[in-house]
Amino acid sequence: MQPAQDPLWICASSPIPAGYVLTDHNPSSSPCLGDAWLMRLVTDGIWTCAGSPIPAGYVMTGHYRTGCRGIGSWFQQVAAPGLSICPGNAVPAGYHLGTYNSAGCAGLGSWVLLRN
Repeated sequence: MQPAQDPLWICASSPIPAGYVLTDHNPSSSPCLGDAWLMRLVTDGIWTCAGSPIPAGYVMTGHYRTGCRGIGSWFQQVAAPGLSICPGNAVPAGYHLGTYNSAGCAGLGSWVLLRN
């Protein structure tokens, strides 16, 4: 069995294996004849590009509108009580949403994650 490659540039049409996220974007990659993505193994507390998979057990807790070379980026963390999560997250099993903060997640709004 080969060890996982981390990081690895892939073309936009390539599949993204489970456990990987997209962390950078090159819109004019010559080997790909267009979009290329930097794929990394997910870790707790990682900035990912808009459109990146959200691995099971992770939530988005931050947003940077112009990150990832202008397409936007999201900060992903392992779900834990007390985190403020951004819109668009599936609520992980064993949790529910608490208080809403309209200024959270860079002005998109956020909810506090609470254990059931």
